[in-house]
Amino acid sequence: MKLMNPPAESSIESALHPAPATQMRVIVPVPPEASAAPMTETTTLHAPPPSLYVSGSELILEHGAVIPVGSCVKCGRPACGSSAIALRNPRLPGTWFGARPTLEMGLCRKHRDDRSVAVALTWSFLAIGALLVAVGAMTFSFVSIGIGIVAMAGAGWFRAATPVVATLVTDTRTVLSGCGAAFLKQFRSGGE
Repeated sequence: MKLMNPPAESSIESALHPAPATQMRVIVPVPPEASAAPMTETTTLHAPPPSLYVSGSELILEHGAVIPVGSCVKCGRPACGSSAIALRNPRLPGTWFGARPTLEMGLCRKHRDDRSVAVALTWSFLAIGALLVAVGAMTFSFVSIGIGIVAMAGAGWFRAATPVVATLVTDTRTVLSGCGAAFLKQFRSGGE
């Protein structure tokens, strides 16, 4: 058996010396233009206040305004509770399903029940349509498949139409249509 000699110390020392440094690039921040005034408490931007008003038969909410939940949005009677309602539009099928901005609304018992029925109809039509498509695919019935697809495609209309319709939803503005006249009356200027 042959024993190996340990390497000479000079080779270890030469291996431990650092490699020569490469030139580093330094990034220097550029100050803003001298003509720009520095931001102070007096120059900070203030968000416009929330506003809520009526235009014709539409209720317009701007800059995060909310509607009072003490009265029903459909009839103006005292609300029996409030719900976070997704803002949908029955004329825009892209808003029927999926995540949508919500708004807290007060509903009386009758309109809350109407909303529950509309949501139940939506999910029932989806389930029945899916069942018809599945049965039609297994039995090669194109009529069943067609009826199922139509039922599924139109299912979201029910919940999109109740209790109110959101004709416009942006970051700063929401336009609601379908609010009751008695509910809108509390927002009209001069008590028209």
